[in-house]
Amino acid sequence: MSEWRRWVWRKVSALHPDGDPCPGTVATFTYRHYPPRSPSFERCVGLAWCPECRTYSATMVYVPRDRILPSPPTRDGEPLSERTLVDHLARQVRDGVQLW
Repeated sequence: MSEWRRWVWRKVSALHPDGDPCPGTVATFTYRHYPPRSPSFERCVGLAWCPECRTYSATMVYVPRDRILPSPPTRDGEPLSERTLVDHLARQVRDGVQLW
């Protein structure tokens, strides 16, 4: 694997499956995908990532309507791609910024 590929985020179905020796700590972030008036408002995107092995997982999760969640960061008003979002959030966690 080339040196630069090591820093690319890889999407996986499960972080640190049984037998994975990675010592990394998993971080998470959940945000709403649908607008408040949508019947799907409670379906949210859940992200989990390991900054050590540079893997992440994303899935739809249920969050009750009355729970307030942060808005995902945007660039020029446009949502970030999934990988870019994970990279941005991982940098914030590394720099000590509290995500929520």
